[in-house]
Amino acid sequence: MPAPRHNPCASRLCLHLGHGAGHAVDDLGEDVRAGGEVQPGVPCAAGSKWSWDGVSFEFLHPRAEAPADRAVRANNQSCVLRIEGGGARVLLTGDIERAAERELLLRAPALLPADALIVPHHGSATSSTPEFVKQVAPRHAVFAVGYRNRFGHPREEVLARYRDAGSELLRTDAAGAIQLRFAPGEVRVDGERDRARRYWHES
Repeated sequence: MPAPRHNPCASRLCLHLGHGAGHAVDDLGEDVRAGGEVQPGVPCAAGSKWSWDGVSFEFLHPRAEAPADRAVRANNQSCVLRIEGGGARVLLTGDIERAAERELLLRAPALLPADALIVPHHGSATSSTPEFVKQVAPRHAVFAVGYRNRFGHPREEVLARYRDAGSELLRTDAAGAIQLRFAPGEVRVDGERDRARRYWHES
C-alpha cells in the first residue's frame, strides 16, 4: 500500500494566484456554498458564508438588494470574498473600483483588514483609494497582472500607496503564479519563476 502523499496545505491556508485571480472570485459566485452544499447558479451576495476544512468564507459584496442599474459599472458589482483560516485573513476583491470601496468602508470596515489582499482591479487608477488601502493595511499586496499588459496595470501611484502602507508588493507579471501559505505565526511566499527557474530567465 503506497504511503499517503504529504499535503503541504493541511492545517493551514494556501492560496495559488495567477494573473487571472481578480476574476476567479466572480466565477466562484456561481457556485456559492451554503451550509456545506454547493448551489450552482446562486450569485454571490454580502452575508453569504460557509466553512470548509477549517477555513471560513464570507462574501462582503455586492449587497443582495443592490439595484440592477445599468448606470452602475459592472466592475463595482464584482464579488468580494473574505477568507480566514490558518491564523490569516485574505481579501479577494475582483474588479471593484472607488464606489464599491467606499461602500465597503461604510458597511463593513471591521471585516476589511487582511494579511493578504488581491489588489482591486489589477492595480488600476480607478481603485485602491488611500482610505481603502489604510483600512485593509495588507502585509502582502498581490497584483494579479499580465506581463506587459496593454492597460498599464499596475499604476505607479497605486504601487506607491501600498508601498507607503508597508505592504510587501507581489506581482504575477514578475513572479509568475504566486503561492501564499499561512500558518499560525508564519507565512511563506513562493513565485513560480523562482520555484521552477529556467535558464532563459537569466537572459
